[in-house]
Amino acid sequence: MKSDPFFWLIVIPSVLFVFLSLIKRFIPWKFCTVCGSIFLTWLILLVSDKILSSAFLQDQILMTILIGESVAGFYYLLLRTIPAQYHVFRFPILITLSIGGYSLARWSIMGLRDFIILVVLWLVFILLALFSLHPVVRKRVSQLLACCRDW
Repeated sequence: MKSDPFFWLIVIPSVLFVFLSLIKRFIPWKFCTVCGSIFLTWLILLVSDKILSSAFLQDQILMTILIGESVAGFYYLLLRTIPAQYHVFRFPILITLSIGGYSLARWSIMGLRDFIILVVLWLVFILLALFSLHPVVRKRVSQLLACCRDW
């Protein structure tokens, strides 16, 4: 019997949302029930598919979309919590989180070439942050940061 991804996309997160909403007041941590239900949904799908090999839902796209939602949510949570001086690292943070999400979905790790490219990307942004003390560079960095804020 072929499973219906739309059904599971509605049912699993909804059940988890209700469950997390009910238990939230009894546990000491603060968390978003929407984010928690999405995270637990793709975690269930991932464990079912990759670890238990049962894969009751044969749909990698659905799991990947849910992981992408968690990546975006974690990215915005991170931006809210880190000091503004580190916002220059938004792009490499997002790329790194995306690689992590892809690695989870594919159950693989990146190759050496890709790792080196990622390190170079981080180094470029680290240099940008270090040289942003210079007025000309600071102006360019400010323009980079404004791109996400002022569009």
